[in-house]
Amino acid sequence: MDLFDAIFARRSIRKFKPDPVPEDLVRRLVEAACAAPSPGNAHNRRFMAVSNRETLDKLKDIIEKKIQFIASNLPEEERASAGAKLPYLTLFSGAPLVIVVLTSPYVSKVDETLDHLGISEVDRVMLRMWPGLQGTSAAIENLLLAATALGLGSCWMTGPNIARPDLEKFLSIEPPFSIAAFVAAGYPDETPGARKVADVDKFLEFRK
Repeated sequence: MDLFDAIFARRSIRKFKPDPVPEDLVRRLVEAACAAPSPGNAHNRRFMAVSNRETLDKLKDIIEKKIQFIASNLPEEERASAGAKLPYLTLFSGAPLVIVVLTSPYVSKVDETLDHLGISEVDRVMLRMWPGLQGTSAAIENLLLAATALGLGSCWMTGPNIARPDLEKFLSIEPPFSIAAFVAAGYPDETPGARKVADVDKFLEFRK
């Protein structure tokens, strides 16, 4: 598939057929993700492919329990609204494959210099705008486009991170890595409407 065709054909898919994703296609997806740029060529990302139904159900259960705990501490009039968000945070459980994307911090010479100058870690983060996470995000986008080119659907999800510490404990994820996002993937069981063409002039400014 032409690159631009893949870019404009990519949609967030939330309904999947039960057919498993072959392992060779999973490898192609991660191969494409690894081709994305990363700060200092650090490749500070890892990918965990989860297709076991019991494991996916457990991940869903962990998130549901976290939402229920949060809701129980909200004013009564807000609890129903919190509960209504559950399907959006756990829709990955309906996919035959979830790729858990992991990221780790990236510390460059620039960060070391700022630290030497006495600039706090919080201020360094704001100045540098999470270069490590930017590289991981680039990898996720490559993965999504590769999925489209291979006839798969996908959905980039950060909502599950509401239960990130519990998810990491269950999946035995240890520092320096942490969960950046879930990517639900599989053969699409829905056809989203045509993509609205962006008004480029709304988002682009030329400086001369």
